[in-house]
Amino acid sequence: MVKHGRAKKGRSSSRRNKAMKGSHQVPKYKNPKGLFKDAEVKATWDPKMSARKNLSKLGLAGAANDDIKRPSQQAFETIGALDPVELYDVPADGRVRAKKKHSDILLPMSVSKQEYIVKNVTKHGTNFKKMSMDIKTNIEQETARQLEKLWLKFKGLKEEERVVDWGERVEELLEEEE
Repeated sequence: MVKHGRAKKGRSSSRRNKAMKGSHQVPKYKNPKGLFKDAEVKATWDPKMSARKNLSKLGLAGAANDDIKRPSQQAFETIGALDPVELYDVPADGRVRAKKKHSDILLPMSVSKQEYIVKNVTKHGTNFKKMSMDIKTNIEQETARQLEKLWLKFKGLKEEERVVDWGERVEELLEEEE
């Protein structure tokens, strides 16, 4: 009779894995008497006390940063007696100019988007359905509604925000709808 991978099945059984799980762990408790080779440490070490207390009994620091002194309460009192430092420089009229954010510095509509919508509007006017079907000019495959929103955004730009050169047809549409 053939055993068909019986050894492999035996190695992978869940019962065996559970039995092996505990065998790799380090025991939780070690006898401290057998732990130390020095006679003085063996004699003074109390297994019922914490390691920090045992080490301090031996004259050693339990933690490396124990000897660092914290600032005393008196030092805090002298700091509190000093005059407060002015943190904010507020003008007399009370109006503070806000810092320009990154989005304020940039254009509201990118140059590439402006070029894209001008190219589409130059070819198709305001027929957004036709614009969305054109695979040559509408390379981003935007819907008619998306193209209409782009056009409305372009129309809403100020003169200094419109960076792209546009033709007569776009100029007519801009004037016509205003």
